[in-house]
Amino acid sequence: MKNKIIILALVIICFIAFPIIPVLAADEYFVFDDDVGDVFDEDFNVFPDQKDIDITKIYYNKTGKTLDLEINFFDKIKKSTSIDLVFSCQIITSDEDYSILYYYSHPLPENITVFSNEQDFIEAQITGFNSNKLTITFDLFSEDEIFEDLIIFIAKADKDQTYAYTDLYPNQQFLEVNAIGDTKGKVGESLSFSGSATGGPPPGPRPTGGAWRGRRACR
Repeated sequence: MKNKIIILALVIICFIAFPIIPVLAADEYFVFDDDVGDVFDEDFNVFPDQKDIDITKIYYNKTGKTLDLEINFFDKIKKSTSIDLVFSCQIITSDEDYSILYYYSHPLPENITVFSNEQDFIEAQITGFNSNKLTITFDLFSEDEIFEDLIIFIAKADKDQTYAYTDLYPNQQFLEVNAIGDTKGKVGESLSFSGSATGGPPPGPRPTGGAWRGRRACR
């Protein structure tokens, strides 16, 4: 009996001296590249000179449940009294969909909103104006969430809406379709035409691999 008590005491001491260490959720760090010179207008014409909203790289850095999303631009991004600026982003993780919306239009105060697919609003910060990168920081609901996908949209327009420029990540490959053929006919009569299409994404499923482990690219 004495030996059993000693053994039990040793077991208890071991549990006290060496507590069970929980498995920590993995931190995540991804880098995404975006094409340079791909800013476009409402007619999908490309304007390489609009470098202040031209996304070059995106850094996704999760430490614990705190996420720092850093968006790098070709030139300095600035807030201007004569320009309306809109930034939106969708981040998809294994557990949640997060939507980020930033809007600046002088004289209104700037506004940044982050909410989940459950419509829970989350406190967030945006920093980096007057430099070539913006950093958005907020807490995910859980440190166990795993990155799956990311979509970014940024646009600027003058107050009179005479122009508007946009950049997207991932790049949108626009499809141009042309058709030539009969334009008139009788009811029940077949019409024939020929056509062609250029641009657009390549056929087949969207490539995956590396950081792209998402179940979908957009909703």
